[in-house]
Formats: sequence, structure tokens, C-alpha cells
Amino acid sequence: MAVLAILFAACTVSFAQTGPAGTWRVDGVGQSLPWELVLKTDGTMPTGAVNSCASVQNAFPIYEGTSEGNKVSFKCMSGDGQRTITFAGTVGTDQIAFAWELQNQNPDPPFSADGTFGNSAPRRFTAKRIPDDDFTKRVNHPPVEQAATVTPGNEFAASVNLIQKGVKAEGRIFIPGGVRRVQSVSLVIGWGRGFDLYDDPKWRQLALTLQSGMLLARITPIDTEGRPVVNSADRGGVESVLALLPRLAQESLHPELSH
Repeated sequence: MAVLAILFAACTVSFAQTGPAGTWRVDGVGQSLPWELVLKTDGTMPTGAVNSCASVQNAFPIYEGTSEGNKVSFKCMSGDGQRTITFAGTVGTDQIAFAWELQNQNPDPPFSADGTFGNSAPRRFTAKRIPDDDFTKRVNHPPVEQAATVTPGNEFAASVNLIQKGVKAEGRIFIPGGVRRVQSVSLVIGWGRGFDLYDDPKWRQLALTLQSGMLLARITPIDTEGRPVVNSADRGGVESVLALLPRLAQESLHPELSH
């Protein structure tokens, strides 16, 4: 499983502070690399973002954060969109004692037994306060050129069952505002980095330029026997997408999607 590091937008901190706000470091959990945590609290609502220590350019927001007294908790989602991790911490002067729980939204295939949040990883760890560093400053003050324009539009969903293939397909299509007739459809597989690509502002801007739609499709088995995710053209992927498009045409009032 890819290593996750958790980063939160933060104010400037120093040692001997109290409270959860500040920059924190975890020197590995299980077989993972060190993390940095930069935490900012606004009243009782921690805010920030999650970042992979292997790539300091990508950040993912946290949500459902709470802070009361010396207790802090929040959730974050892994980069592939398949796992939600809940953190609960007790804050000391220069450390936070954390416990975590993982919810795997797609258990097929199962996540690695090793790694940061695998089966063999310890369920508790300690984060130690450190001074702000270059990465913290980059999170707090991103370059202006990194900001991407949000492309307005509409999103529609549909699902189909292909009993003869033993699979079901779920699809979401984003159609930019101002597109009267969809000229093409970009297909994104709902797996791994596909979730990030589907939500990427630059790809959505490209969809507007091309007058096209972006379809996020996920194909999984109908049975519940723990078989792997399909996402395969020869296991019903082609038929699933072709069956999804007429449903999406009806839901979106874009009949051209059927063709």
C-alpha cells in the first residue's frame, strides 16, 4: 500500500507550545517512511490536507475534524480514494499520541498486510513536535500558479448489472457547463489514481475545451465471494460502459451519449 503522510495547513510554531496546532513528525509506522503533520485549528475544527511523503506536490483535505481540550480527531482519504483513515489523538506539550482505524471501501483486492496502514502496522503511534520546515511553508503558502480554475458543470450517475458477465458497473459523468452537445467521452477507470484524474481541475478544463464529458466507471463482481475488482475489458468492461452510456444519456438529457 502506498505510504501516506498527513499534512495540515498550519500557523508558525515553536517548541514548548501546547495544543494541537503546529508541525509534527512521525518517524515511521510499520515499514513506512517518516511523516510530517502540520495542524491548524480554528476553534474546535481542525483543518488541513493530507500529503504523501513520496510526493510533496499532492495534498488531500481532511474532514470531520474535532478538537476539544487535549483531544483531537479527524479523517482523511487515501490517494486512490479506496481507504478512509480515522485518527484520534491525545495532545501533550511536544507530542501527540495517536490511534487510528481504517475503513477499506473496496476490500477487493485486500490492502497489503504491511506498510503504513496495513494489517501488521501498529494501531498506535506518537507524533513529535518539530519546527516548521520548507514543506510546511509550501503547504501554507502555495505558489499562485498552482491554483487551478474550477470548471462549473453537472455530474450524473447511473448503474447497470450484466448478469451474464457476473459484473455490475457504476458510472459518474461530468459534463462541463455550456456543453450543449457532448462531442466525445473520456473514460477514467475508478481505481488507483483514476479518482484524482477525474476530479483534476485541469482535466475538467480540457473537457470544456473539447466539449466532452468525463466518465468515471467502476466494474465489480455481482457476487459477494470476495473476488477481485474487475476493471477489465474482457471481463465485461466493454459491455458495461456501452450499457452505462444510454442510462447516462437519459439521466443527463444528453441523448447523444447513447451513440
